[in-house]
Amino acid sequence: MTTLGPLPGIPRWTGVKTVMTGPSRIHDGVLTVTVTVRITSRARMWALWRMLTEGG
Repeated sequence: MTTLGPLPGIPRWTGVKTVMTGPSRIHDGVLTVTVTVRITSRARMWALWRMLTEGG
């Protein structure tokens, strides 16, 4: 199953997207899921602004 959606905690206008695929394999009872994140320059600027203004 593949899902596409915004990353929680980051505004939609930044354009950050995540793609989750899986489960890809089960080994010794561990379920493995692959998560790919596309970070945009708007998201980097937003994160920098949040870090500077909120001390995060």
